[in-house]
Amino acid sequence: MISALSKGSKSPLDVFAATDNNLKKEKKFSTIFGEDVVPLGIRLSPRDAVIDEPNWFEYRIEPLISQPKNLYHISLIFRNQDTNPVIESIKNFERLSQNVIEVLEFGSSDGKK
Repeated sequence: MISALSKGSKSPLDVFAATDNNLKKEKKFSTIFGEDVVPLGIRLSPRDAVIDEPNWFEYRIEPLISQPKNLYHISLIFRNQDTNPVIESIKNFERLSQNVIEVLEFGSSDGKK
């Protein structure tokens, strides 16, 4: 597991509250809770892989609880039967995370809307 903190160019709280990042069912969740709610992070994993399979990953990004307006908390769990993909995931973690933050903040990984 890799865990890191990263600063983007925008407030993580604002990024996750932005209307273009919200869940399709957000209005229904707001009704359930009786107030407007927004997602406070995302977890990504392969669509067709099950968590207990030997080749699986989970990528999680959310505002850091102690500094939610300034920092993202990012974690990656990466399992593979072959060691090489695991090593590559560690080497590429920073670039991958920068790309994810750019998509969250700007809608693309090139910094442009």
